[in-house]
Amino acid sequence: MKTLPLEFLICLLSAHIIGDFLLQTSRDVKNKHRLPVLLKHGFTIGALTWLLCGIWHEWLLPFMVFLTHFLVDLAKTSLSPRFKHSPLSLFLIDQFVHLCILILLCMIFTVPVAQGFWIQHAGTFYPRLLIFASGFVLCVRTGAMVMEMAVKPYLAQTQEVRSRHVRGLKNGGRIIGQLERAMIFLFVMAGQPGAIGFLIAAKSILRFGEIKDRENLMEAEYIIIGTLMSFLTGLLISYGARYLLTELG
Repeated sequence: MKTLPLEFLICLLSAHIIGDFLLQTSRDVKNKHRLPVLLKHGFTIGALTWLLCGIWHEWLLPFMVFLTHFLVDLAKTSLSPRFKHSPLSLFLIDQFVHLCILILLCMIFTVPVAQGFWIQHAGTFYPRLLIFASGFVLCVRTGAMVMEMAVKPYLAQTQEVRSRHVRGLKNGGRIIGQLERAMIFLFVMAGQPGAIGFLIAAKSILRFGEIKDRENLMEAEYIIIGTLMSFLTGLLISYGARYLLTELG
């Protein structure tokens, strides 16, 4: 059976996404300047690569994933002070470098993923499951991180307005964003993108009370910017996952 590079790349990407955005804790992120934490995280990504590819005798590939991930994160840690006011830029550069490395490894290694344990036992259902699982994590968890970094420049401008009003639930905005992106992902995967329009309408109605008052204009603009960014991120990731599913045939 001829190896499909796309299946191989899906396994590598899924290991990266699950390890970076689901299994890595906030405590790990805060302590990434410590060498043991970086080594543990790199080992996690390498172990996930070995596990998800299902080629038990292939050790060089997970080792290379571990080594390259460790080195990229080490470089990112050293560059963090220079990107103190633009963490999103550093995050995007970091993820782009990781993506390029995974594509390069996919081209270099001729690992017969199609003959691996998981493909042999689950067939094409396995890479589809990986796309759905990693796409969901990317849309919900990673999307929340991207939103926080993207709206950070606008947050300071709203502090004065926020201090004069009783705020909502703690982390309420974050949870709402995660739920809306999860719904967007599920709607797109189910082939019902039209339902997203009702989601937008419902959220607009709920936010109308904050937007109609001119005194709250700055905060309303902050909310609108965050909402539109959240929807755009959710749509891009969802349709990206759907495209990969289509490419699998």
